[in-house]
Amino acid sequence: MKNTLLIAIILTLFSACKSKQDATNTLEEMQSSEEIDLPDMHTSQTSLDYQGAYYGLLPCADCMGIQLKLTIKDDSTYSTESIYLGKSNEIFIKEGKYNWDKYGREIICRIDNQIVARYKVEENRIVQFGQQGKIDGETEARYNLYKNPKAIWNKLWFATSIKGKKIEQSGVIPNLTFLPNGRVFGSGGCNQLQANYTLNENQSIKISTVSSTKRACGDITHYDFELSEAMMQTKSYEVVESQLYLKDSSQEIIAIFKAQTID
Repeated sequence: MKNTLLIAIILTLFSACKSKQDATNTLEEMQSSEEIDLPDMHTSQTSLDYQGAYYGLLPCADCMGIQLKLTIKDDSTYSTESIYLGKSNEIFIKEGKYNWDKYGREIICRIDNQIVARYKVEENRIVQFGQQGKIDGETEARYNLYKNPKAIWNKLWFATSIKGKKIEQSGVIPNLTFLPNGRVFGSGGCNQLQANYTLNENQSIKISTVSSTKRACGDITHYDFELSEAMMQTKSYEVVESQLYLKDSSQEIIAIFKAQTID
């Protein structure tokens, strides 16, 4: 009898402890669930001053690049101005409406209710998504639009003179493009050139050793060597309106470029 009573007391205590533990687990699960479901109050939509103009140079399948200006307005409308460089001097203008995704991180641009572009919104920068979603790798840097870009960034700079030589405006004109990720790409008129660069105070710039493709140029008029040498000798730069001046250590101008821009 005593043994039976003792067993009953133990079972009662065990049941009470289990019920308490289950209640604690249930409370913890509810709290965890509530934490997951809580909305993020610090989204791009609510925390950033995202309205304004953004500038970039996008890749182009049948031209040298698309110079783009995207203006995001506070009335849920937007406009784009674009130039297809090397193909046309015309500025193409489009207008439409946009809305935010449910997380407040991306804006979805539409024309006549058709989605034409998606952008991830960050501090003073937006990143355009591709047709299949986010673009990864080094290519992503070519789809960045900046609200307050440095004057040297994201422009297709066409050379007008290099090392004192006036550039013939025929064939492939020597050119450079400085991306915000510290990479510079271009062509001397025949081969493709690329290097790393860093910008410092007082518009000083350092360009690393330039690498080049090994195409046989034949009778093609080109400035591969002159442009490569000028890049590595450059110590500072100056942008005046739509012109870029590269200067050596003596502040002598060693190359001049001009870009077609959208103000």
